[in-house]
Amino acid sequence: MANLLRRAANKAVRRSSRLFESMGFQVVAANYNSPIPRSTEIGDSLFNSLSDCVGIDWNQAVREEYLTQVFPKYSGEVKFSENPWISPIDATILHAMIRHHQPRKIVEVGSGYSTGVAAVAITMSGSGGPRLWQSTHNLGPRCWKTPQDCPRTHPESRFRRNH
Repeated sequence: MANLLRRAANKAVRRSSRLFESMGFQVVAANYNSPIPRSTEIGDSLFNSLSDCVGIDWNQAVREEYLTQVFPKYSGEVKFSENPWISPIDATILHAMIRHHQPRKIVEVGSGYSTGVAAVAITMSGSGGPRLWQSTHNLGPRCWKTPQDCPRTHPESRFRRNH
């Protein structure tokens, strides 16, 4: 009887998973193979103490420099729209980091909105910029010498420059 109830519940969850996802919930199986621990196994003591964050250097002075000098310098250059993949704040930070540091090479995993953000920042740098390496599951690794060469990314089509 328990097995029959479990199978019926699993079937109901599978059928309603899209509904849950549309509301922002991810329903996962609670079994040995799941990377998500069961809340009954964790206990409240884990949430009642602060972590020492061993191995992390928070570097407060550098963080303050980015917040007060770097990000404001580039934040008004491009207006990024809301989308489900990368928030406007994250896009603005990525744009500012590329503009500020002007890396020689950027490796992009995926081929979506963040690639466009990187391409705009490279284009606006004006010095030829880095090569944009992009790896996708269906295209394989690719390299473009200029952002305009990237077939899925045309900066002017997704973003509006503010000047």
